Amino acid sequence: MSPLKPYLGKSTAQGPLPPPSLYAGYEEVIPGSAERILKLTEREQSHRQELEMKTSDIQKANVRRGHWMGFALGFCGIVAAVVCAIYDRPIIAGLSAISVIVGVATAFFRDRNADS
Repeated sequence: MSPLKPYLGKSTAQGPLPPPSLYAGYEEVIPGSAERILKLTEREQSHRQELEMKTSDIQKANVRRGHWMGFALGFCGIVAAVVCAIYDRPIIAGLSAISVIVGVATAFFRDRNADS
């Protein structure tokens, strides 16, 4: 018969909770600790979800603000082109109109490429 050899093992767990065997071990050592671990995990998950919601709301507000700023700049460019055309400055009017069109097209295609 072969002599017994000591065995040192390593186990890993992935996720917010320890594996059930370890979880039960906590409860044996400190009564009530399993419930505390579960409550801690629930609070952490709730906090993480709250942060994700806030981040999402901020991103939506930033996109909305960017759209309004783009609209305002485009409108100003078109107004500048019309004013220049009225005052017989066709080159400046054309450049202003072309820059607005190129800017809007660039933003549109950049946004479409980011979605895909």
